[in-house]
Amino acid sequence: MNLSQQLATTYGFMILEEILYLKTLVKAVPGENIRIINIGAGIGTATLAMLECRKDSYVLTVDIQETAHPLGSLEAERMHVQQAGLSNRLEQVLGDSIDVGKSYAGPDFDAILIDGWHSYEHTSGDILTWVPHVKAGGLIMVHDYGEGNGMWDQVKKAVDEHLAGYKKLGLVNCLIVFENMLG
Repeated sequence: MNLSQQLATTYGFMILEEILYLKTLVKAVPGENIRIINIGAGIGTATLAMLECRKDSYVLTVDIQETAHPLGSLEAERMHVQQAGLSNRLEQVLGDSIDVGKSYAGPDFDAILIDGWHSYEHTSGDILTWVPHVKAGGLIMVHDYGEGNGMWDQVKKAVDEHLAGYKKLGLVNCLIVFENMLG
């Protein structure tokens, strides 16, 4: 079991089935030297999964929390990625993801994982701000999509509203994935 799977089992920020699905998706991204934007560091589970499954993947994580926090932080992600020996393919940006996205002028991404602040407003802002930076045919992945949990309800509402015109590729537990047909 690799480190991302250990973190999923130990901490439960993502479950094992979601990690395996995430890895399958990232492995299937065409091309070389793929770039992924990760909104929300957590403890690094998702970032590790995306780095572990391809030697040519690069992840840029944006999070508002630098140091230890119950919901994760850049520091926790960095520690786990360093432990796995993959920190040369991780870049981190401290800041509000919407603000960072509004000023982002770098190359487009092959995939995005949105798992930041779970309010309707912030999830909507992340979608509207960052999805335009995903290449046509790229992956749009959103974690904590579901019903029955107040915060997940807000994520679901934002996804259903803003990604309705995108091709749904799948849903495993609360990880929903679309193809960017509009890029």
